[in-house]
Amino acid sequence: MSFDEYEFENEVRRVARALWPSAEYQGASVEDGKERDGVFVTDECVHLIECTVSRKRDKAIDDAQKLSKLAKTMRNKHATKAIKCWFITLDEPTADQREVIKKHEGLISTMSLDQFRSRLIDVSNYIQCRKNHKFGSMEESESISNKFHFIELDILNNDGQKFSTEELSNTLMDGSSFILLGDYGAGKSTTMREIFMNLQRKFFQNKSNKFPVFLNLREHYGQVNADEALERHARKIGYGSPLHLVKAWRAGYAIVLLDGFDEIAIPGWSGQASRLKKLRYDSMQLVREFVRDTPKGCGLAISGRNNFFNSIPELETALGINVTERKFMFMNLNDFTADQLGMYLNKKGWSEAFPSWLPSRPLLVGYLARQNLLQDALSNNNLEVSPAEGWDNLLTQICNRESKIEFGVEGGTIRVLLERLASKARADFEGLGPIQVDDIMRTFQDVCGFAPDDRSIVILNRLPGLGSPRADDGARSFIDQSLADAAKGGDVFRYIESPHSFDEEICSDWQSTLRELGKQVVAHKCVKNGFSSNKIIAAIQHASTHFDAHALCADVVQVAQELDYSIPSSQYKLYVKSVFHLEYSVDSLVQEFSGIEYQGCVFQSANFSSSVEATLLPKFNNCSFGTLDGYVSEKDLPSNFTSCTFEEFLDSAQTSKAILSLNLPLRIRVLLVTLKKLFLQSGAGRRDSALYRGLDQTEKNLIPGLMRILKRERFVIETKSAGKILWIPVRNQSSRVRKIISAPNTSNDPLLALAEKI
Repeated sequence: MSFDEYEFENEVRRVARALWPSAEYQGASVEDGKERDGVFVTDECVHLIECTVSRKRDKAIDDAQKLSKLAKTMRNKHATKAIKCWFITLDEPTADQREVIKKHEGLISTMSLDQFRSRLIDVSNYIQCRKNHKFGSMEESESISNKFHFIELDILNNDGQKFSTEELSNTLMDGSSFILLGDYGAGKSTTMREIFMNLQRKFFQNKSNKFPVFLNLREHYGQVNADEALERHARKIGYGSPLHLVKAWRAGYAIVLLDGFDEIAIPGWSGQASRLKKLRYDSMQLVREFVRDTPKGCGLAISGRNNFFNSIPELETALGINVTERKFMFMNLNDFTADQLGMYLNKKGWSEAFPSWLPSRPLLVGYLARQNLLQDALSNNNLEVSPAEGWDNLLTQICNRESKIEFGVEGGTIRVLLERLASKARADFEGLGPIQVDDIMRTFQDVCGFAPDDRSIVILNRLPGLGSPRADDGARSFIDQSLADAAKGGDVFRYIESPHSFDEEICSDWQSTLRELGKQVVAHKCVKNGFSSNKIIAAIQHASTHFDAHALCADVVQVAQELDYSIPSSQYKLYVKSVFHLEYSVDSLVQEFSGIEYQGCVFQSANFSSSVEATLLPKFNNCSFGTLDGYVSEKDLPSNFTSCTFEEFLDSAQTSKAILSLNLPLRIRVLLVTLKKLFLQSGAGRRDSALYRGLDQTEKNLIPGLMRILKRERFVIETKSAGKILWIPVRNQSSRVRKIISAPNTSNDPLLALAEKI
């Protein structure tokens, strides 16, 4: 970092105040009629400072004489205190300067600004210790490797503006702050690590006087004080001067990066729906401390999962960023684009095609590469199938591969084992684990019928989809949300297959329902095995009335919705009680589900198509909703909702109406609505029928031609799920789609020209 003389002197005084906090209000002074660069009187010592940007010998002689004379004066004023003089240079002192100061050895110390600053903290030592410690949720072997290959992901602010890690590093150096949001396994930790690496390089290149401090928030469970967290962090990475790290941060020399606000564990839900928001708020106290106490002019970066909070206002309140003068930018981390994923796979030794359904999450793809599973995951027969079928095939293939290691356990049994562990992970609020070692051992014995021996331990140590054991207790967690979701469908399918022989202990502690992919995998397997609607509904009845398994019951209800079965109130009266739904959608509901009543359930995110008649909907009694899409207010709700609470209403249907009212050709308007449904609404694809909803007959007639164009131009892939046509958006087109939708009047995208020709 370049300084002029005035800035340099101020920086020296700032370091001095941090080194000697009892003299924090002292600085430049006039003594014996002469201006002195710094005089700092502490309880035990008087520190006298002269500093210079000059490299000349004469300047060193002059400053040494000034310090020597002033020291004599100060001995008379402060007879009981030691006198210490400092000659500080901007750059490394020259040989001539050192020779001059050496004549005053014992009284005057000479050093560069960097050396003086290192008395506050040894940055080189800290950085080296930090590099040798795991970064966030990254695989440890890659996290601390100097050969780690970083692939830059697209990072967009709320206006769609793209930022690089280099640009984000510069914003932190300039004192700005940001929050980085992304899905589980999307690469938040690797991106934050790259920003850390950029910042430490800039510090050692003297482009910044601030160094980065990277905290894994998962290592600070139960802590609420920022100083204590920094001290624990220092000890955790093996840095020997924890208090120095705190001093440096308090003095404004540290740019703190907090990775994983969603990993500061919160207690399981345990049916306390009304307390969820408070639990999330309470768990963020440490983050709020950093937001509040980070010095002005110092940047702060915070990362976490984008769906951890119900809404941005809740995030702002929980993190304390709505009550501070510090302004935060919101950054959204996209998954790999097709090109980025291709580059990553190429570095991992794969240069052929890969399936569209494969989640482009760095964590999962890296895992498949490390475990040599790419060949199974990316085989040709997996390229053009639905996400549900693709994941069903993938689980079979990789479990069959693992069975070759242990000939006593076949691939099908390994898959059941993996699926049962996924069921156990549902005891955790997020549904990923951790799963304790004892539970893994017991599950193996339950599934296989015998205790694991020495050879079986090999399988347990490398079960597909489970991350490396935690250092403290050896527990495992699933490394990818989609993989876990697909595996969770296993026990739900087995329950539907044989509800009367199903062990209810398997689902006794499930915290939440299946996500979209898990539901689709179960529906796919039901169709593949020829299950009838009567079989599905009988399973719902059994779960609702014969044993207390409401999360399981809710899962099967969602499968019935996916398969377009009907549960009318004229024939059924079934209840789902006190279940947490991470995501819930009746966007494609075409049959009646009025025979289902949800009581005391929580819906983090719910989507209701405005075109679905209220008579088809389930009933919702005393339920809590995070974000509710499809209605604009409580007054807009049908009578299906009784005594429910709502945090935020969205209205994507109104957005569609607004798009259709734009002064654009009709074909373009319908294209924009279709792109919005495919790319900007949640879910693992859109049914063909959902694309027609909300349109009049003239507009509906345009859909087939538009879908042919989108398929030909590789915006979507046509497949089938549960016997119905399903359109899967090609995610690497997401950025392009957002640009089209955000500025349709000025966009020159060739897709618009193609749409006008149909």
